[in-house]
Amino acid sequence: ECAVDISAGSMLLDGCDISCQSDTVILVRGASTRATISGNLIRDGTGAGVTVTDSACPSIINNDICGHHLDGIVIAEGADPTVTDNRISECKTTGVLVRAAGRGTLQGNDIRANAISGVVVQERASPVLRGNRIRDGQGKGVDMYDGAGGLLDSNEVTNNVMDGIILKTGANPTIVNNKVFGNKGNGMYIFEGGMGVMEGNDVFENESSGIAIRSKGNPTLRRNRVHHGRKNGVYVYQNGMGELEGNEIYENRMDGISVKSGGNPTVTSNMVRDCRGKGIFVHEKGLGSFDGNDVVGNSSTGV
Repeated sequence: ECAVDISAGSMLLDGCDISCQSDTVILVRGASTRATISGNLIRDGTGAGVTVTDSACPSIINNDICGHHLDGIVIAEGADPTVTDNRISECKTTGVLVRAAGRGTLQGNDIRANAISGVVVQERASPVLRGNRIRDGQGKGVDMYDGAGGLLDSNEVTNNVMDGIILKTGANPTIVNNKVFGNKGNGMYIFEGGMGVMEGNDVFENESSGIAIRSKGNPTLRRNRVHHGRKNGVYVYQNGMGELEGNEIYENRMDGISVKSGGNPTVTSNMVRDCRGKGIFVHEKGLGSFDGNDVVGNSSTGV
């Protein structure tokens, strides 16, 4: 059941105030559906706000989607919507959930103050997130797992109570040119076989490590700036792996790169400078390959 069910043809839903006690307030389904949902207040549902499924490709533009007991927007089953300039807030689970091979392009949205995660991507879903603000959540900023892919480009992920971006269980997205800062956990946390390519990101002022890698996490980190963190810049431990190349890691309160307890990264041509602990610290059965790094100005031992 839902308030609005769009399952065929074209429809413009504009300027409405919509709420209902059902699984979702608005349901858009079917590959032949060409709906535009714009300028609405979609609020306080007992389920989700907007659900897009079954290969539907609507445009969801400039809506306020808030206060739902489940997710603000759900994208599933091959759906590929365009989601632009919406305000998605104060939902009891996730601001945006992309699952079951869902896709979609999310651009310019303000995703804030959701209870569990700002954005969840799971089950081989592969959206494009570009230029969004994902902030002030009571849990994680972006949580990607179970083979999730896609692209995160030029987003701000900030002030979430837990980690900024999480990759686990086969997640393998491309993450470029994002700002990940001011989160209460790690800036980025890759574990349980998470992968991904992270390039050109600015990761700073997070309460734990800038980037943490453990339990067979194996990302590729290139040309990122990891700085002014409250703990380590990059922390590889408990059999974490990863390739770090050409990153600038500086002015963190503990070590620039810390490797321990079976961590085994490949660390090449990085600048590690001006951290309050050691520049590169391999200890407690840590491993790794280190070549051509520039380690200068750290308060304790360089390497």
